[in-house]
Amino acid sequence: MKVFLVHVRDPQFYAVPSNTRAKNGRLRVMGFPPIGVMSLAAVLKRAGHDVVMFDQANPETPDAFIIGKMLRQRPDLVGLSFLSTTSYPYAKILARQMRAADANVKIAFGGVFATLNARLIKMQVPEVDFVCRGDGEHLILDLLDRLDDPATVTGVTWQEGDGTLRHNPDRPLERSLDQWPYPDREGLPIDFIESMPLDVPAVLSLDRFTTMQTSRGCPWPCVFCDIPIFNEGKWRARGESTWSGNWLACSGRATERSSSWTTTSCSSPGGSRRSAAASASRGSPSSGAARGGSTRPAWICFRRWTRPTAGR
Repeated sequence: MKVFLVHVRDPQFYAVPSNTRAKNGRLRVMGFPPIGVMSLAAVLKRAGHDVVMFDQANPETPDAFIIGKMLRQRPDLVGLSFLSTTSYPYAKILARQMRAADANVKIAFGGVFATLNARLIKMQVPEVDFVCRGDGEHLILDLLDRLDDPATVTGVTWQEGDGTLRHNPDRPLERSLDQWPYPDREGLPIDFIESMPLDVPAVLSLDRFTTMQTSRGCPWPCVFCDIPIFNEGKWRARGESTWSGNWLACSGRATERSSSWTTTSCSSPGGSRRSAAASASRGSPSSGAARGGSTRPAWICFRRWTRPTAGR
């Protein structure tokens, strides 16, 4: 089956530098790679599906371009992934434009905001067929098998033909993250370059960088953060072998003077020590070692690791 995956962004949270092309000819965007749709794309491709990814940060693929391609290729499902309140209006606009262009296309919303507000979204945006809640890897595979009858697809909010709103039971958290392939980092014609997250007005460098996910969730109940709610207060980690394999996959994309990787979720005290030891044994930097200090990471929500190369 053919699936379109679109990462919807708030324009305030990314930028396209004036010199938009890298030496390899790819567009350069200051922003974080959409690791969510990249992860889903890898899962779908492994299952034999045809996947096309779009990122709204790419000025060459505006909404009109995406809709035109949708009308030509007729995907079985269009998934719109977005993070928060500020990107929700842009997701609504695109979904309504898609529905106006094609009355039969199947449209799904996913992401943190969609998970936490599924019923409200389905009522506000009837143009969307499915609101997907929680981890998407198993969910999207199950949904593709039952697009015409999602009654047994856990983690989906949808509406029957008579208008009855259905909020299927939650999908149990997957404890084993190692079962999933590494994100598809080649499916978007974009080089993401280093910048501060969200709308912090700071440029760290113009070096190419990417992100990697070593774990999901956090056990701490910070009231300002959605991660404990989204992950039911649990912390789940990849094993050390897949952690290091993911690192090496990221390293293979390093083409400029330096490359950076970011983990965007917490590490447990024991697990982080093991990961630090594993990374050190393979020659990859730990946060302490990069500063010349201890190799024992602390509990943090955002850790930056940079590997300097020759000449720096």
